[in-house]
Amino acid sequence: MNPGFYFFKVIGYVQRTELSGPSGHESHRIMANKWDAVEMAPADPILGVAVAYRADPLPPSQKVNLGIGAYRDSDGNPLVLKCVREAEKKIANDMAMNKEYLPVEGLDRFLKNTSAVIFGKESSVIKEGRVAVCQSLSGTGALRIAAEFIAMYHPKSLVYCSNPTWGNHFAIFKKAHLNTTTYRYLNKDMTLDIDGMLADLSAAPKGSTFVLHTVAHNPTGVDPTQDQWKRIADVCIARDAIVLFDTAYQVCVYVCVCVWVGGYKLYMYTSKYVYYTYIYVYI
Repeated sequence: MNPGFYFFKVIGYVQRTELSGPSGHESHRIMANKWDAVEMAPADPILGVAVAYRADPLPPSQKVNLGIGAYRDSDGNPLVLKCVREAEKKIANDMAMNKEYLPVEGLDRFLKNTSAVIFGKESSVIKEGRVAVCQSLSGTGALRIAAEFIAMYHPKSLVYCSNPTWGNHFAIFKKAHLNTTTYRYLNKDMTLDIDGMLADLSAAPKGSTFVLHTVAHNPTGVDPTQDQWKRIADVCIARDAIVLFDTAYQVCVYVCVCVWVGGYKLYMYTSKYVYYTYIYVYI
C-alpha cells in the first residue's frame, strides 16, 4: 500500500472520530481538552531585543542591536563575509558533494578540521586518539547532547553555571533532568570575581559539572587571564569535575561545545597545553 495514501486514510479516520457522537462539537471539545495544560513558552529575551530594534523608528545610524552576536553592516543588516560567499560557491559547484546521509557522528572532514582549530594540528591529544567528536545542530543542540551524555552516565552531577550566563544554559540542563546552581563571576566594577569563582567551585561536590566559557564570555565579555585559567584548572582537577566549555565565539567561525573531564588538562587559547582534554562535542 502507498504509505502516503495510508497516512491520509488514518488522518481522515481520526478527524471523523473526533466529530462522531451525540454532538460533534462536544466530542471535538473533549479531544481538545487533552492539550489544555500546554502553556505558551516565554518570549526569548534575546530575540525580543531584535524585535524592539526593528520596531524602533530611529534610523540604523542612531541605534545599535546588542542582542544577537552577529556581524552587521552600517544599515544594521546581516553581513555575510566574502570568504563565506566563496565557500558557498565552492560547495555548490562541488559535484562530489552528493547530499548522501552522513555517518552518525557527522562529516569526517568537519570533525577533523574543527578538532585542529581547537587543539592545534600537532596536538598530542589528537595524535594519541584521545579526542571524540560528534556533529550537532547548532550550539544549543551541542549543549543538549552534552547534557544528555552527562545525565546518562553521571545523573547526580550538579551543574554549575556562571552568574550571569547565557539564559538558555539552565533550560537545556533542566530538560536533561540535571540540577543546576551558579558560581560567582562578575564584580560590580565589571571585572572577573576570580576569588569568588574559585571559592564557589572549590566548595562544589566532587564530580560536579562546571560550565565555562572558552572566550568572549556571554553575556559579560569578561574572560580569565592565562594565569587565572591555570588556577581554575587546578580547582577542576581537585574537584574531579566534568568541565564543559561552551565555545560560542572561537575565531568567529563556528560554535562548538567542549566537554572536558577533570583529571585531564585544559587547552589555553594561547595554543599552549596546560591541561589535556578528554571529550568534546561540536555542532
